[in-house]
Amino acid sequence: MNNITSIKKENSYIFNYKNYTYIFSILERTPEELYEIARFTSQYSFLDVIIKNKDNKLVTKIYDKMYILTKKNNYSDNLLTYILEPKYVINFNSILDKSNWVELWSRKIDNIEYQLSHIINKFPLLCSSVNYYIGLAENGISYIRRINGKITKKTISHIRISVDNISNLQNIIIDNEARDISEYLKYIFIVKRKEYRELARKVLQVGRFNDNTLMYIYGRMFFLTFFFDKYDRIINNSVKEQEIESIVNRTEEYEDYIRYLYELIVMTKKIPNVYWI
Repeated sequence: MNNITSIKKENSYIFNYKNYTYIFSILERTPEELYEIARFTSQYSFLDVIIKNKDNKLVTKIYDKMYILTKKNNYSDNLLTYILEPKYVINFNSILDKSNWVELWSRKIDNIEYQLSHIINKFPLLCSSVNYYIGLAENGISYIRRINGKITKKTISHIRISVDNISNLQNIIIDNEARDISEYLKYIFIVKRKEYRELARKVLQVGRFNDNTLMYIYGRMFFLTFFFDKYDRIINNSVKEQEIESIVNRTEEYEDYIRYLYELIVMTKKIPNVYWI
């Protein structure tokens, strides 16, 4: 590749070559996860592609850090269209399966509760608000446990949902289809301040979801990933503690949002409610 100019963005280097965008980025997953992602996603044209290095390997080690080179897919559909078209998978390795939400959420809560006594003096604002979000997550755990029947279909899913990372291979996992729906509903609450209710209505009225999927969607709304992501970044000194205020100040608005989502759901399906909300 000749005559290229790269732009550094966080832990990545971005450059263009022959009408494609390439990203050379630090490996954020384990090598085992990456090789499994590359194996089963090669058939999906909407995802980015990993470019092998001169040694025919996916991972390149430079100064004790591991990197991958990916060619960005020029995905043209909007995010809502993508969310409403689940991509079911059958043959995949369990290393990517993140559908055991109860176990994962419980472990997250236990880790935070352990950390609190060590960080309370350093991050008093964060510590004064975190118990509310732990309480919401525990509501979500209790609700998910009420769902009868196992998940019979798994889909290509994402650790997080945003316009920028939908085709990013390092963001790919396998999960219940409800995950991406719920994470999209949280994402629009944060970034679409003026239209998130209308977008949510489109999702829940256009999507053909069965009772169990709707319960998973509703239950996952009680685990506020955007709060816990911010929590992690604060205690790791990646962002300032004051940034948590933009979330905490919208607590009542988010509770109203959950109530609105439940009202949309029960227009077509009868599922249990979390009565205090």
